[in-house]
This record gives sequence, structure tokens and C-alpha cells, in this order.
Amino acid sequence: MRIYVIGSEGRVGTYTLPYLQERWSVVAPPLAELDARDRNALFASVERAAPELVINYAALTNLLQCEHEPDYAREINAEVAGNVAEAARRVGARLLFLSTDAVFNGAKGFAYTEEDEPAPINVYGETKRRGELRIEEKSEDWLTLRIGWLFGGTQTGKFPDFIVRLARERDKLQVVDDRYGSPMRMEDLTRIILGVVPRSELSGYIHVANPGEPPNRLEFAREILAAHGLEHVELEGVTSDHFGEKVPRGGYLGLDISLLESLGLAPADDWRAAVRAEFGAGGGSGADR
Repeated sequence: MRIYVIGSEGRVGTYTLPYLQERWSVVAPPLAELDARDRNALFASVERAAPELVINYAALTNLLQCEHEPDYAREINAEVAGNVAEAARRVGARLLFLSTDAVFNGAKGFAYTEEDEPAPINVYGETKRRGELRIEEKSEDWLTLRIGWLFGGTQTGKFPDFIVRLARERDKLQVVDDRYGSPMRMEDLTRIILGVVPRSELSGYIHVANPGEPPNRLEFAREILAAHGLEHVELEGVTSDHFGEKVPRGGYLGLDISLLESLGLAPADDWRAAVRAEFGAGGGSGADR
């Protein structure tokens, strides 16, 4: 199979690209060579590659940056998504796109299914939802994976790194306990991607996460610190209002992964075991290389 990858230098692209390259023929032009906002250049590049599958990893995921630069966020998360979808359709290729739990508003109170109506409340979620709709409009054969709290992999700077750094500096931490979500380990996401690539019968939306009842941030932090041997640090739960959040966020963004499970693609580890596997002694083993 020939695969064309957009956004291979981002967080997910960097981690998953070597696994894709081991299994299939992959073309992954770096940003320095191709700006996917240039429709004509993108179309020409995809046509030369003649792929059977196009994977779009390109995204602006920094929530605060999206709020401050909404036009840029719409370019990357929505317009590029549409361009890539059209490029895939022009060569008769399937499309795989990664989206987010942030397309929901978090008011439901329990896990979201693929049938629930999106209603984003921040610029990031709104632009990703626009991207989803562009794909529905422009692609004839697409699969979108919605992801929650992604953790692990080779890049740093996310919530686990932040909470561990603070725990090594302080004896007590305050952590939000009114924000719920579904953790997704990068290694397990990679296995899911490798699983869906050859399954051309899959289309539409699939929610992906490690199994288990969606935790709040406090519960997630507690497992992360325990895996690092920092369980002695005292954790106090506080509401999100305590920190004066600069970006609106949904209260309960858990994802229902029943569809993923029915397809035989759900990770073996629940989110707690996944945290221990990622951050415990020995770290990750890789996505079945």
C-alpha cells in the first residue's frame, strides 16, 4: 500500500511515521517542502505520489494559541483539512484524519458516542469541527478518529510533564477535579492507527481511548505521580475556576469507545495500566515493531 502523510513532523506524526514506514511505502513531505495551505502545490504533490491512503496529522492543537490566533487555527485545522480531503478524492484515495474530544461541549455528563451532536465551546474545538465537516463535504471515503487526553511518546511539554515537574519542586499540589476526559497513550494510538490503515471497510467516526471510566484531572495526576514514584506528594482537588482558565473547556469530555471495542481495536491496557506502562520503570516497549 502507498500512503501519503501530511503533518509528519508533529507530535503524532513524529511517533507513528517510523511504524508506517516499516510496513508500507510512505511519502511524507516535510513542511519545508510543502505547505498544505497551498492547494495547487498539495494537489500536485499528492498526484505525483498516487497514494491509496492519505493520512492528515496536520493540526494546531495549542488551545491558547488557537484563542489568540483564530484565523490561523481555522487555516490549519479546517482549510487544510478540506484541501487534503479534496486532494485524496482527486486521486481516489482513502483519507484518515485525527480529531478531538473538544468538538463536544462537555455538558452531557457521561461519555460521548459517535452519534452525539458536536457543539464546541473553544476555538480549537470549533476549528477541528469545521475540519470534520470539510472532510464530510469533500471526501468520498474517509475515517476520522477522535482522541481525548493524549499522553506519552517522544515529545514533552504536556500535562504529565508539567505535573511531574511541579511535584519534584513542591510537597503539595492543587489539581483540577471538575474536568473529565479519556486518556489515550501514544503507543496505543499508534497500534490503533496501524490497525485501521489496512481496513478499507472502516469509515465515519471512531472514538479512541484507553478503556476505563474517564478520570478527572486529579485522578489522572495521581496515577502519573505514582508511576514516577512521587505518590508522597499531597494532591488537593480544586475547581477549574480556582485557576481562572483562559480557554473555555468542557466539564466532561469522556469518550465512549464501544465501537472501537466492537471492531477489536481497543487497547488491552485500561488508562491506569497504560499510565504505569508509559511512566513506570522501563517505559514503553514500542508499538509492536
